[in-house]
Amino acid sequence: MPATVTHPAGVALRTVVHRTRRTATPLQSLKHLLIVFAVPLLLVALILALVSTFIAPVLKLLSLPFIILTLGLFVFIVNALMLQLTSWLANQFNLAFHVQNFFWDAVFGALIITFVSMLLGFLKTDD
Repeated sequence: MPATVTHPAGVALRTVVHRTRRTATPLQSLKHLLIVFAVPLLLVALILALVSTFIAPVLKLLSLPFIILTLGLFVFIVNALMLQLTSWLANQFNLAFHVQNFFWDAVFGALIITFVSMLLGFLKTDD
């Protein structure tokens, strides 16, 4: 039986690694999100994983009334904001990742990332 990680830093690191792996796959297929090489792809996936791990839960908690009011559809807007923030952070590190148009590209990218992450979550096996 494998040992479970219970230290908060270990749990956060495991979450970041898991989200990096899950977000690297759908980011490759987006048409309007420009990524040039594989190393920047992994760095962008790491930035997105960090943003999704630490900032997105706080933003989702703050926007909970809107999420309830829209029956969960506002989560896509929050995810699009996280993608836009990732684009801005990638630009600060001179990585070739740009969300060109917020509403269409970021929301569509958030939809793709959400659905691919859901599919990978269903296929995940617990060893």
